[in-house]
Amino acid sequence: MSNNWVLSALILVAAFFLHRSLHLLLRKTLRDRDVARTALSVTSNIVWIFAGILLLNTWMEQLRNLWLSLAALGAGLAIVNKELIMNMAGHFVRMASGGLATGDVIRIANVTGKVLSYDLMNTKILVMGPSGMFTGQVVLVPNNMLITHPVHHLSFTGLYSVEAVRVPVSPDSDIAGHIDALQAAATVVSAPYLKEAQKHFNRVEREIFVGLPTVEPKVFIEPVSEKQVDLVLRLAVTSDSRVALTQEVLRRYYANLKSKGDEGTPDARSDKVERLSAPSEHM
Repeated sequence: MSNNWVLSALILVAAFFLHRSLHLLLRKTLRDRDVARTALSVTSNIVWIFAGILLLNTWMEQLRNLWLSLAALGAGLAIVNKELIMNMAGHFVRMASGGLATGDVIRIANVTGKVLSYDLMNTKILVMGPSGMFTGQVVLVPNNMLITHPVHHLSFTGLYSVEAVRVPVSPDSDIAGHIDALQAAATVVSAPYLKEAQKHFNRVEREIFVGLPTVEPKVFIEPVSEKQVDLVLRLAVTSDSRVALTQEVLRRYYANLKSKGDEGTPDARSDKVERLSAPSEHM
């Protein structure tokens, strides 16, 4: 070990004197200052790189042992604190991406809700139920899930967003009538804010350079099985009132269906009365 220290000191002293000697030599021999500075920079780098290689070769055995010790220590810490490291990594990924903040509505794994707060270890989420209503439950999601699971940002567009309202119907029913009833309900509910929503979506499109769907309500047919067909309504809503608006659409939809059924009921009853009151041909 002592020999290594002596040899290292000799290498550094020799490199220093060589650097100074080259500096004096170049300053005397080269008249052009720009050329002299360039030559001095190149020669200095060569001298010190060569000195560094000699020092590295001198301490190679000790550095190898140190590296192996650090690697073993790092591997042990990684195994013991794997969750801690992954959670901190997820936190820094969130900070670097800048795509998640308090108040955002997200879905990660099987948890959907509003982000209340986050720290180095966890993200606190206020849970939303299947109907979109807040349940009052709070889930602490480990930050490592931000790396291992896709995060669905449901409120990415801000003030207005698009909801998919799914209504199951029977394939044997009057599907066209159901579509008309659902479309009419969505049109009435979304009419007051539809123009503002379209302007908002146009601004978002210009900011993120991505085409967004139109805000006009539209119903799509999605076959599920031989006994069920889903009507999927694309509905623009205000982000802070999505549940109230979708519920209002559903209430109006079922009211429209009921009114259509009631319109046919008196005629059906009068036909039945006429048949019962008509004299029989066999009497």
